[in-house]
Amino acid sequence: MANRKTLKPFTGSGAARRRLWGSCFVLAVMTVLGFSASTAQQPPEIDNALSCGRPGEVSDVAPGMALFRVNVNLTNFPDAICNDGSGAVFYVRRYSNEADRNKWHIHLQGGGGCQDGQSCAERWCSAETNFGADKMSTTFKPLPAAIRGPGIFTPDPQKNNFAGWNHVLIYYCSSDNWSGTARNVQLSATGMGGNTVQYRIHFEGANIVDAVIKTLQRLPGGLPVTYQNAERENIAMPDLDTATHVLFSGTSAGSAGVRHHADRLGQTLRRDNVQCQSSGNCPLVYQAVIDAGYGPALEDRDFTNFVQCLNAPFF
Repeated sequence: MANRKTLKPFTGSGAARRRLWGSCFVLAVMTVLGFSASTAQQPPEIDNALSCGRPGEVSDVAPGMALFRVNVNLTNFPDAICNDGSGAVFYVRRYSNEADRNKWHIHLQGGGGCQDGQSCAERWCSAETNFGADKMSTTFKPLPAAIRGPGIFTPDPQKNNFAGWNHVLIYYCSSDNWSGTARNVQLSATGMGGNTVQYRIHFEGANIVDAVIKTLQRLPGGLPVTYQNAERENIAMPDLDTATHVLFSGTSAGSAGVRHHADRLGQTLRRDNVQCQSSGNCPLVYQAVIDAGYGPALEDRDFTNFVQCLNAPFF
């Protein structure tokens, strides 16, 4: 078994922290070059290599009874894994009235990301970021069996015009803006003590999206997605291929995923939709929506006299 090394917390002055960057492998370059090694030479996965893992300060799933957990079947979709190799997870709720039976909302969760060995290690250890290992894994911090559904997920029809639709939230754990198809990427990071740690990580966001969509399409095998609701009843989701309406949304990193997948997903849904196959036209209404996809450029702004900062207890 590989030795588990400790990556010391990244603390100290801003200049010291910035000096930590520089000798890291860039993910994009490694992916393009197809960097790999034999099994015997591979370093441990990130969860075994770094003992400093901790959950982030922010988390956008909380226990509730609005959406219910489904684990992706790794036998059918072995590449649908998080950064640490744990299996992908999504949350669902079936339509609440017959008129909305074939209307779907599918959402890609946000949560930042990392670009190289150093930033991914810092993300795992929740250093220099509000996010942590719980956004790179579905097992580091066990996910609830059911969660709350704020905003567009709320089941209250008085507050949400989409309340009665089929809802799907795909949990974000790939740190790649939902665009990766890379497994066993080898990276390194340097701690404040100067120790260099080699580790292995997976970036499979695109494969997670594909796995969830195929599962909702009852592929392979024709079996529906099922879950147990608050009354402990077994509930079966409709077949996505019978949809009349699909709203594909994402927030922050999820919005980047929507931009990446929107056209391709629309083509897939129209190609496989039962109504599109049986008629001369395709009546499926498909739309993609992004939220918080772009941040303001703050580098050249002077916040010295910004009222909110002056009145805040800290900045």
